[in-house]
Amino acid sequence: MQKLLISSLVILIVITVFAQNESAYKNPALPVNDRINDLLSRMTLEEKIGQMMQFFHTSLNEQVFADVQNGIVGSILGSRTKMVPVSDLNKIQKVAVTKTRLGIPLLFDMDVNHGFKTIFPNGNERF
Repeated sequence: MQKLLISSLVILIVITVFAQNESAYKNPALPVNDRINDLLSRMTLEEKIGQMMQFFHTSLNEQVFADVQNGIVGSILGSRTKMVPVSDLNKIQKVAVTKTRLGIPLLFDMDVNHGFKTIFPNGNERF
């Protein structure tokens, strides 16, 4: 009986320790503000600066993959050009999510000049 009690206690302690190590920012059941605060508290200054860095690349070479893995890239601009296949974007996203300390995904975006439609003023606009 005593062995059963001790075994149960050990199992309970192990479960408690592992539950405390779970990252709150990865728990979708928690409120968003709690998740954000948890993530920001875990990030180093370098990681926070890296999240603000936006790189422009027309090709994803080994250096870009290394920069992502080192946490100095938060987003990639111009990534949806004919020069960068979707398969490469998937590969670099996998690096960001699985090979970085916190697993923060990259943002991919494209700069659209002057919006989706350029309208030249002709004096007939009504505001």
